[in-house]
Formats: sequence, C-alpha cells, structure tokens
Amino acid sequence: MVKYDYNVRNDLKLNFTQKKIVLITIFAVAGVLSDLLATKVCSWGFFSIECGCILFPVCYLVADVITEVFGEKTMIKTALLGMSMKVMMVICGLLCIMMPFDPATFTAQPHLAYVFGFVPRITFASLCGYIVGQFVNARLMTIIGNYTNGEHLFLRTIGSTVGGELVDTILFIGIAFVGTMPPVMLLGFILTQYVMKVLIETVLQPVTYRAVSWCRSDESSIVYRKEDL
Repeated sequence: MVKYDYNVRNDLKLNFTQKKIVLITIFAVAGVLSDLLATKVCSWGFFSIECGCILFPVCYLVADVITEVFGEKTMIKTALLGMSMKVMMVICGLLCIMMPFDPATFTAQPHLAYVFGFVPRITFASLCGYIVGQFVNARLMTIIGNYTNGEHLFLRTIGSTVGGELVDTILFIGIAFVGTMPPVMLLGFILTQYVMKVLIETVLQPVTYRAVSWCRSDESSIVYRKEDL
C-alpha cells in the first residue's frame, strides 16, 4: 500500500507571488463590499458615518502592504483592478434590478432597487475618491520611504493614510451625499468619517507590520529607489 505523506501546513504555504494574489483579492473584495455597506448611514447626534468606513480602511492597510513590499506600480495596477470590480458590481446590480420578476413570489424588489439603485452614485463617488486617494497614498508611501531609506514603516503607513484618506473622504462624501443632508451635517460627516478611518488604520498598525513581515518571509524586496520619485 502506498503511504501518502500529506502535510496541510506545507500545502497552505504560499510563495511570494501567491501572497501578492491574496492581498490583491482582499483589496478588491473589501472595496466592493464597502460600497454596498455605504448605503446605510449610522448617526449618533451630530456624528454620522456610513457603514462602509468600517471596512474601507482595510483597503488602505492592504494598499500600504502592497506598496511597501511589491512597489508603487503594482499598487496602481491593483487600484485599477479594484476599480473595474466596482464598475462590474454596478452593472450587474442594475441588470438584476431590470430583470423581470413575479411580485407574488419575490417581494424584496423595492429593497433591492434601493440598494443597487443608490450604489451607482456611491460607486461613482467612491471611484473619484478611490483613484485620487490611492494615488496619493502610494505616492506618499514611496516619497516618505525614500526620505527614511525604507525605515520607520509606521511613519510611511500613517503619513500616507493621513493624506490619502483626507482626499478620499472629501471627494467621496462630497459627491455621494451632497444634497441629502444639511451642509453642517455634511461637514460633520466628513470629519467623523476621516477621523474614524485614520483611527482604525492606526489601531491596525500591528496587522500591517505582520502582513509586511509575512510577505517578506521567503523573499526580500527593495521597492524604494530614487528613480521612483
């Protein structure tokens, strides 16, 4: 009888390229889900946040890891892939709404139409903030990395997040929710959202460090070069 030596741990071990695929997948899925969750706004008096901000910092965390380990060009390609996934979600959602149905057996059409009917505006706003924000985030990661000679990861991740999230939040909230609430509440919305995102990413810094270490565990990478500036 042939005896198979099967080790689950070795089978699940990922190489450098496979780790990149995992990060890109997480980035794309988190971006799509955050747009869906953003259809609900939670309010506590003056403070309001859209539920997508709970998950969206994951995009920036993963973006920091990808930029740190695989380079700015890879991150830009990842952002474009994530953007295409958002557009695909909108197209599929609108097609789903327009498809015929039997009101007697399917009663959730109004709710489905509300979610996917509002998603195109959210996705457009998200794409505007997404493209500019991710570009700023990747640029700052590279610039700060060159000035620090690739050291002080905390400064790179937090510094890039502060700039990228600020641009992203202003564009996203401004486009997605202008006209749906008073200007004062909108400003409070932007401030609360921005602070929440930065705080979440700051708290998740240990995860960022661990992810970078995990990606580099079997292959070194040097992404900070003066010609990248």
